[in-house]
Amino acid sequence: MSERYALVLAGGSGSRLWPLQHKPLLALIGEKSLFEQTIERLNGVVARENILVVTDEELVPHLHELAPDLRYVCEPSPRDTAAAVGLGLLEIARRDPDALVAVLSSDHFIADAYKLRAALRTGYDWAERGAIALLGALPTFPATGYGYIVHGESVTMGENVDCVEAFIEKPSATTARQLLEAGRCSWDAGIFVASAQVLLDEYARQQPQMLACLRDVDASRWQQITPISLDYAIMEGARNRVVIRLDTAWSDVGNWGALVDVLPKDGDGNTLSPNVIAIHTRGVFVCSDKPTAVIGLEDIIVVETAEGLLICHRDQAQAVRQIAKLLVKTD
Repeated sequence: MSERYALVLAGGSGSRLWPLQHKPLLALIGEKSLFEQTIERLNGVVARENILVVTDEELVPHLHELAPDLRYVCEPSPRDTAAAVGLGLLEIARRDPDALVAVLSSDHFIADAYKLRAALRTGYDWAERGAIALLGALPTFPATGYGYIVHGESVTMGENVDCVEAFIEKPSATTARQLLEAGRCSWDAGIFVASAQVLLDEYARQQPQMLACLRDVDASRWQQITPISLDYAIMEGARNRVVIRLDTAWSDVGNWGALVDVLPKDGDGNTLSPNVIAIHTRGVFVCSDKPTAVIGLEDIIVVETAEGLLICHRDQAQAVRQIAKLLVKTD
């Protein structure tokens, strides 16, 4: 039986959660950072010496402080997830050409770690057979910021595994509603399991120029890589895909609205820092170290840090990343 590995992605600027930075390092849900929670979920599934973290140079010392026994690979600069995953796969394949690899992000929310472990074990079983096993989360609303997996016929009895009929990355609002109404779909949880060789074969077939740069990577060759997500570059056109239902609440915590959805709330639907007072206020999220009062507000997000102050309506949470870009231009 092939050995199990995990490839954890821990890069990105985290601009969608401005004014906070370095999302994997943040303790947004519970006392531990999102990165630490991700690594803990792998307990009993993957040996720690078989966990590889792909990140950037700025984050390495911080991540190493949290998990000094893990192995780290640095991207020369951000080139999106296809390049990051490819870089990690080559590192693992050099160590073990027969490796089975689970790829997952370091900054997601997963309510039940036990159910994730069960799904990952099923994924490794299918990876042993040569499949790419995607984990799909139950969609609860017509999200346009997630990828969707359209389920085909069931391939097993009682194992919650289906063929993948289609992979639709970030659909329009109309398409997202149609997918939910039709049923037989799930959100792409950004977690999948396959053999390193199967995945590298997909890179060779679909992204040969990128793979050539990754095999002989230096600063110059890395800059030649066109930034593209793994979903667009590989997953939409990949062969022999199956989807495993992840039977627990999941979120990529991709913006303030998504974070608020998974946090505990008071009787008025508010999530407030300990030093915040709220009067006649509903559905409000306030994160501030300063004494703060909010009165007569509804569905508003307020985040105050040393880096800046954010005030926005929950419906506009997706637009926060534009603010971060505008602030860079004005510096």
